[in-house]
Amino acid sequence: MLELYDREIHPDPSEDFRDYANAASLLERLRQEGVDVGDRWRELAAIAARRRHETTLVFATLYRLLALVAVREAIGAGEVLAAIEAEARLGRSDQAQVAALVGAPLVRAIPAGAGPPVARRRSRRRWPGSIGSAGATHSAMSFYAC
Repeated sequence: MLELYDREIHPDPSEDFRDYANAASLLERLRQEGVDVGDRWRELAAIAARRRHETTLVFATLYRLLALVAVREAIGAGEVLAAIEAEARLGRSDQAQVAALVGAPLVRAIPAGAGPPVARRRSRRRWPGSIGSAGATHSAMSFYAC
């Protein structure tokens, strides 16, 4: 699976949201299954660190947070949380309601779910609101709300 990741999913650095989401979701699913993904999170975390204040699309922000949590970048992860909460509170864009109903609860829960795979599975629950409203596909909805 890691060979597929390196060859097809994320062969070159990309900040395109679709490429980023595909790469981050596969790495996280592998990590949840106990697979050592090596340093593959580092490249994604570097992109996430540069874009940690962006909340243009809440769904994209959640994937960037996964990378920061994976490399234990607590300051960057905290800044993502603050950005999502500010978006939810201040309502500066069409994503404000998404941030309030879905983004903020998930952003608070993702770091808590970063422990060993069994602990992560136990920490998951159904989320208030609809993760679909954050721009999630059916596959991503199952990823966040299982």
